[in-house]
Amino acid sequence: MFIVQTKDGKTFVEGKEGFVWDNIPDDVEITSLSLTLPFKVSFKTKSGDILLNPKFTIKDFDSYFFSNEETISILAVNSILGKSNRVLTAKIIGGIKGDNVFEYRMDRHGNIKSRIFSFSELEKSYNLSAIRKGLTN
Repeated sequence: MFIVQTKDGKTFVEGKEGFVWDNIPDDVEITSLSLTLPFKVSFKTKSGDILLNPKFTIKDFDSYFFSNEETISILAVNSILGKSNRVLTAKIIGGIKGDNVFEYRMDRHGNIKSRIFSFSELEKSYNLSAIRKGLTN
């Protein structure tokens, strides 16, 4: 799940009361974007166990983005098409600073891979006008 912190102190949390990325108002100035890892960590203390949801946070970008990566199996046998349900394979957060795009992909096991590429490479790869919340550098 993503967590957005804003300059005016508001917090937006994915899934809370059906909240999704597209519900973030356009005029909000994001100061950080986090992904919670898909597991909890337990610490033993004298006063009892503490259970935490670790998170991965990025900040200090000009703009931010989020997406889910899903797969669906498609099988055709004797001209009959069969499909399975969508399976969430990863959550992706990123930030844009100048002409650089920083992307962080977290799979279902909490493994995070990062990559950096130019905004112009992103423009060549995707039809940015099809993205509901526009990306700009």
